[in-house]
Amino acid sequence: RVLATSRFVLEDLQRLGLPADKLRVVPPAVGVPPPAVRPARRPGPLRLLYVGRFVAAKGVRELLHAASQSGVDLR
Repeated sequence: RVLATSRFVLEDLQRLGLPADKLRVVPPAVGVPPPAVRPARRPGPLRLLYVGRFVAAKGVRELLHAASQSGVDLR
């Protein structure tokens, strides 16, 4: 059995010749419970953290464009 972290990776593995019946998608996860109370947002610019590859399929350009159109301070 081969575990893929996404459907996209699974499809790549199939294109490479791995049999579909041996593949399974198991998304990455972190078991952290949500905070009981959401803290108030601190004043100042919005800070974003992106973890991933900078490729078109991830939509980073669209994220930055949407943020720039939102009126949020992006310094």
